[in-house]
Amino acid sequence: MRGVWLVGLLIVAGCSDALERTTPVGQEIVILDGQSASLTLVNAGDFSVTSLPLLFPVSGAPRIAGRGPVILVPGGAHDSLQILILGGSSKVVPVGSPVSAAFQDDTLAWVTDSALGALVQVNVRAAQKVVSPAVSAGPVAAAVTDSQVFSAHDSWLEAINIAGTPTPDSIPLSGTDAHFMVLGDDSLLYVVERGDSGKANGRLSVVDPVARQEIVVINGLGERPGPGVFHPSGRLLISSRTEGILEISTLTRAIVRGPGAGIKPDGKGVLALS
Repeated sequence: MRGVWLVGLLIVAGCSDALERTTPVGQEIVILDGQSASLTLVNAGDFSVTSLPLLFPVSGAPRIAGRGPVILVPGGAHDSLQILILGGSSKVVPVGSPVSAAFQDDTLAWVTDSALGALVQVNVRAAQKVVSPAVSAGPVAAAVTDSQVFSAHDSWLEAINIAGTPTPDSIPLSGTDAHFMVLGDDSLLYVVERGDSGKANGRLSVVDPVARQEIVVINGLGERPGPGVFHPSGRLLISSRTEGILEISTLTRAIVRGPGAGIKPDGKGVLALS
């Protein structure tokens, strides 16, 4: 099945309450589909389409981050982070093997460097690396709270202080292949664990970053679920290559749309969304 990368505010008709909310005019849906040398920008007001060229092509499954006019695209043929600015000049920051990015604020972002086992803080305005505190090998996702940045590994999270001594603190997870992470509006971390290939045992771990513990586990996400996004309605939308868009209520901690009931835009699976 052909998949679609959706980055920005997602619009899908005929879905549940969370997916039926009107998207503000002026926001953009940014699509990166497979091996691509450009992004497709879809205006959320009139659905007009324009193209934004990348500095170099990317492939695989990079986890893109967007904030305001800035889009961060890790990975590609070069060991670099592309910083794309809508209406401005694009920039590149050398990072060993970047696989994900998360914004700290309008100026700073954190990028996972899976080759060197580090979290790299980047000034996106100056296109410069600031600090690179070491974490365990193979960080694959990042999330930022007011005072700490978290990296996701196979079966645990690591937290380091943004200010002061960056001493790693480990948080164990009950699932396997933790691969995606998002900070919710409720200040909890939602970690998607893809599980074992062919066993359809994907799950979601809800982690309290203050108490440093996994507080809820939600099973039943099916085969190898993808990244999630926290919706203002209080629901978590999770992409699935096979099921489209899955949905979890973070208020009741229950699956609203599970495997077999996901939303498939134009009949396609969804690789990522935000």
